[in-house]
Amino acid sequence: INCENISGTLTIPRSVMTIGEGAFANCSRLTGTLIIPNSVTTIGRNAFLGCYGLTGIELPSSLTSIEYGTFKNCRGLTGTLIIPSSVTTIGRDAFHACGFTSLVIPKSITNIEHGVFSYCSRLTGTLIIPNSVTTIGQYAFDGCSGITGIGLPGSISNIEEGACMVCR
Repeated sequence: INCENISGTLTIPRSVMTIGEGAFANCSRLTGTLIIPNSVTTIGRNAFLGCYGLTGIELPSSLTSIEYGTFKNCRGLTGTLIIPSSVTTIGRDAFHACGFTSLVIPKSITNIEHGVFSYCSRLTGTLIIPNSVTTIGQYAFDGCSGITGIGLPGSISNIEEGACMVCR
């Protein structure tokens, strides 16, 4: 979709079950909080890539998967990102360079993929990783300079290269 001229808020109807790959990519003039209805179970690759104007998202409890780069470079997204407990998979770079200040990762997640939260430089404080997580991928939190600590559970069996490269 070429939506350079689309501006304002986006209302997704309850009849939508899947938001496809690149559906709203680079719609930088979309604004406000994106509310995704409970009918949606999957959000495709790069669906909201580069939607700089979005300031918040509400993810539905029906969501099971967030694909590669879904919200990548949505730097206007602020506040707390709450990932619903229904989500079992978050793809690479899904939230790369977003502006969230805090993050809630549910116990349904077992693997934090490559670069998922990289360059979310506004994340602050101590990050708590749930006991369900066994792997933290490469550069998962790279560039998250505001993180002052990470609570790692005993379930972690693999922390890949550069997972917290610029964490302080």
